[in-house]
Amino acid sequence: MNLADHGHSNDSLNLPVNKKAKAIQKRRAAENTVEAKQQQRSAAIYLRVSSEMQLDGFSIEAQKNACLKYAKDQGYEVTEDHMYIDEAYSAKNEERPAFKRMIVAAHSCEFSLIIIHKMDRFERNFRAMTNTLEDLTHIGVRVFSISENLELANTLTVNLFGIINEHYLQNLSWETAKGKHQAAKEGYFIGSKVPFGYRKWKLGDPIEMDKRILLPDEKEAPAIKKCFEIYASGNCSFSELADYLNGKGFISRSGRPFREDTLRGMLENPIYIGIIEYQGTKKDNYLTYPGKHQPLISSELFYKVAAIREKRGLRQSRTKYDAESLKSRYMVQNLICCETCRRRLRVFTTEWNCNYKDYSEERGFECKDNGKQILAPFLDNLVSEFVSSITLPRHWVDKVIAKGSETDTCREIKEQITKIRNRMERRCDAYTVSGIHQNFEKYERDQRADQQMIDELTQKLPKDSAAINTQITLTTSLIDLFIRATKRERYDIVHYLFSNIYVDLESHCLTAFEPKPEFDFLFTSFAGENGWKKDGSRYLLPVTLSSSYNSYLVKRSEKTQMKKEETVKSHRKQAAVDGFFTNSSVPFGYKKKLGSDPTIPDSRILIVDSPTAKAVRKCFELYSTGEFTYDDLAKMLNKRGYHTSSGKTFNKQSIGYMLKNRVYIGQIVYKNETYSGRHEAIIPKQLWDKVQSVKHVKKQI
Repeated sequence: MNLADHGHSNDSLNLPVNKKAKAIQKRRAAENTVEAKQQQRSAAIYLRVSSEMQLDGFSIEAQKNACLKYAKDQGYEVTEDHMYIDEAYSAKNEERPAFKRMIVAAHSCEFSLIIIHKMDRFERNFRAMTNTLEDLTHIGVRVFSISENLELANTLTVNLFGIINEHYLQNLSWETAKGKHQAAKEGYFIGSKVPFGYRKWKLGDPIEMDKRILLPDEKEAPAIKKCFEIYASGNCSFSELADYLNGKGFISRSGRPFREDTLRGMLENPIYIGIIEYQGTKKDNYLTYPGKHQPLISSELFYKVAAIREKRGLRQSRTKYDAESLKSRYMVQNLICCETCRRRLRVFTTEWNCNYKDYSEERGFECKDNGKQILAPFLDNLVSEFVSSITLPRHWVDKVIAKGSETDTCREIKEQITKIRNRMERRCDAYTVSGIHQNFEKYERDQRADQQMIDELTQKLPKDSAAINTQITLTTSLIDLFIRATKRERYDIVHYLFSNIYVDLESHCLTAFEPKPEFDFLFTSFAGENGWKKDGSRYLLPVTLSSSYNSYLVKRSEKTQMKKEETVKSHRKQAAVDGFFTNSSVPFGYKKKLGSDPTIPDSRILIVDSPTAKAVRKCFELYSTGEFTYDDLAKMLNKRGYHTSSGKTFNKQSIGYMLKNRVYIGQIVYKNETYSGRHEAIIPKQLWDKVQSVKHVKKQI
């Protein structure tokens, strides 16, 4: 019997049938030796806890002491090498390292008894437990559970305990989810990482305090409040906030410096206004409940930040873009990989561009192309060209179908394989039961020869013709449809056909692809015609270095510049409609907001500058009398030491512009359209009208 049938892989344990028989033969051959007698009194101890927060009664130390006491009482010797400990591993995890080492040691006849504290420490999967026990029994190794005072074997009692333990494990996940939901309803934090700005209960805090309630961190709480206040001013970005926290010496909960994405998540987290979130299933929306912890900011400040985010068009990471819209935007997302490190590239967006970027260093890895990026539209076009250019060899369909239509040959090969496997099983059973019918060398030689025959026959076995026909139809249809498919449909096609696509971030060329396993044999048929080279599960593409990316960047830059100009015009017009000053040069008599003055809600609102505002009013009043010219007013201002907003002395042209500027009566002009401004007027409308009349009369004269 093979351990692969137990839920353990042969690759990890490397214990095929012939090695099991070898272990039995080794034990029986040494039955009367001193070493064998010592091995019969040698035991192993297996210890496990599924969490670092186990109760004292189930801690590693408690299990160890109980098992050692039993071994001593029964006259067994336990060495440090035979102490197998799995900490923070679930019993349903078949890849427990210590458990796997113990099974290998058991097959090497290093001990005759395994002592465990309780059955559920050993296995909670009923089928895996019974198969493992059967395997250990065959090689003469017993398993004893102290708590149940029971030697584990495939008896009714053991089977009953195994079923109960498996039911407990299945029910545990449901109970955990219910417990978390109930804790959230009661206002307790249920996340794994405490949010920045908070901490958990520690020694020195009041003993009577509920240890499940989050507490404000003395150093971090003021910093997170400051971040909300700075962002609420409207003059700061996420990246600037990240620089602020990093400059103060703070680090994120992942142990890394703060980044833009980290700040985005923090500023939209309602935990800071005393709200607990819970998401029960993927289909549910986030449920919110009042928390028992102390809020760090006011609700007014939190929603002010949310309003600024909305105004800037920044997406809420949880809600605004769903999965369907993302598929239309990024065709090869979760598919494209860096050729150098073979890791997935992540989407990186700016105001004007969308890129795929290598984030290896920030994820704790090394890559010489770390930080390099490639424009997403260019890469999407590159992949589209690759898929559209796939050439199907002539008569390839007939050849592949022919392989799948060899039904008689297929049936004969399968029958031969079945006969050989049955022969191997009978030989193994006979040797396992008696161990004396033949010597071990002959047994091992016969088993190896039969296994080699099975491998050779398997290579000749054609694929199922129905499956081949289905894959042929799908592949040809998808490639034909790809050319006229929408972005959303192209996303589905490439993710259906491929597991990974690789790009060189230095040359900006596709280098290789990895098809889904079910389509691998079809792409093998295409390889010669398309010039691909098979390399394991990957297909290497012909190297085609070109300057196409540079030319694409030039065209993209031109389009981006035009888009920026159109966007700026659109924003400026909207700002003028909203009453904001849109020009870069501030009119004489006004000034703009400096620093973080809390009395001015928006930096685009002009502020009256008292000294220069008086000079403006004086100019309007003098000119309205009809006795002063532009030159007279310019000389007066220059004599008093005033300068224009550009730092130059006043002249005839600058005075003429001043006297016709509607900004001084509280209005905004954009493209010959006039709108009401939010700033304070310097002169009354009546005086402005009188000045315009005087200008009109003088112009006629």
